[in-house]
Amino acid sequence: MSQRKYIYIYIHTLLGQKYVNIPSN
Repeated sequence: MSQRKYIYIYIHTLLGQKYVNIPSN
């Protein structure tokens, strides 16, 4: 389950400028 979170962060890092609404969970 942790791996999925890392992948989520990875994608957000690439599209972080577009999606700055990253959940702080």
